[in-house]
Amino acid sequence: MLNTATIIVIYALIVGIGGAIGYVKSASMISLIAGVSSAIALLLSAVALYAKKKWGFYTALGIGGLLLVVFVLRFVKTGAIMPAGFMALLSLIFLITLFARAGKLKRKS
Repeated sequence: MLNTATIIVIYALIVGIGGAIGYVKSASMISLIAGVSSAIALLLSAVALYAKKKWGFYTALGIGGLLLVVFVLRFVKTGAIMPAGFMALLSLIFLITLFARAGKLKRKS
């Protein structure tokens, strides 16, 4: 089973790559900046979690929540499965996974 920090890293890589793909396909600088900055923040969260810092978990949870809202709003606006629908679903799965692991985080303290 993957540990929580590794799951955050995987999600960060998908978010960052998605931002880069948005830039390449649509010349969207906003997609690039948002994707890469979110990925960097998520990677920093994962590093903090590897170092046993709880704030890394809560930061990743917050970023995932913000991204879920952004992608749901985009999906509602455009109706496009890719990338908005896919990323909304992935963000929801990410958040559910983190919430399921939150109890383990509290027990380790």
